[in-house]
Amino acid sequence: FNSTRKRMSTVARAPDGRVWLWVKGADNVMIARASSVPEWIDQSLSHFSEDGLRTLVLGRRLLGPDEAERWLKDFDAAQCSLDDRDSKLEEVAEKIETGLELLGITGIEDKLQVGVPDTIEKLREAGIQLWVLTGDKLETARNIGFSTKLLSAAMDIGVLTGENLAASLEEIQIQNVKA
Repeated sequence: FNSTRKRMSTVARAPDGRVWLWVKGADNVMIARASSVPEWIDQSLSHFSEDGLRTLVLGRRLLGPDEAERWLKDFDAAQCSLDDRDSKLEEVAEKIETGLELLGITGIEDKLQVGVPDTIEKLREAGIQLWVLTGDKLETARNIGFSTKLLSAAMDIGVLTGENLAASLEEIQIQNVKA
């Protein structure tokens, strides 16, 4: 696992001899690698994010014997590489982490450290401006913002959805013109 891949995998042989790929990861990454996305996945993800929970999606794929053998050889070669080992391992994983059957979702409450809401409130009272930059789903980020007292109902909350810096800067300019 690393923050770029946003997922981790394992390959395991079952007692019946079949070889399975098991993957867990961020919803957007897992959905992009799925063979199909059941409606309940999207509904559950929305429900969990509205509750402010951090989510992981779980998936699997049955590997054919030849595919598993080829992949293991490629993985061993990448693992033993002295040059650019991390990117070679990432490349090998990319090849196999496709066509996943999505199995489930976990929703985990990310507990705040004691005193965080009070500290944030005191910073705001002292006139210190706070900004939030997150990769969370919008609903998750909002719920965490309210629970930490970083956000309040009295605030005018702006949301940037730009895919890149230029688009985000354009959104800021448009919001400033409206204000």
